[in-house]
Amino acid sequence: MDATADLALKVTISSVTPEQVELVADFLRGREWVRGSEICAALSISDRRLRAIVEFADGRILSGPGSPGYKLFTREALADADAVACSFESQGKRMLQHAIAIRRRFHHFPRSAQ
Repeated sequence: MDATADLALKVTISSVTPEQVELVADFLRGREWVRGSEICAALSISDRRLRAIVEFADGRILSGPGSPGYKLFTREALADADAVACSFESQGKRMLQHAIAIRRRFHHFPRSAQ
């Protein structure tokens, strides 16, 4: 893949619009968990775009480690929202522990004078 094609695949959260969030929210409204591939096919968006939209949605759209797909955060989805938040918190703790272990090992190596 050349550099130009690689740049075309990049999707940033800053390129997401509130209208795109509404599009996904409208699609999810009244549904249970929906697989990402189904959302992408129905809305003609990439998986990367979908993930950026979810990140931009400020918690309005649920998805996380171990979840079966995507779901709109509603009053009826409080238990699901709690489970997703717990998954992220658990994953975050494991990631921080891993980072600490790497830093600890990093400090065992001498640095050359610059």
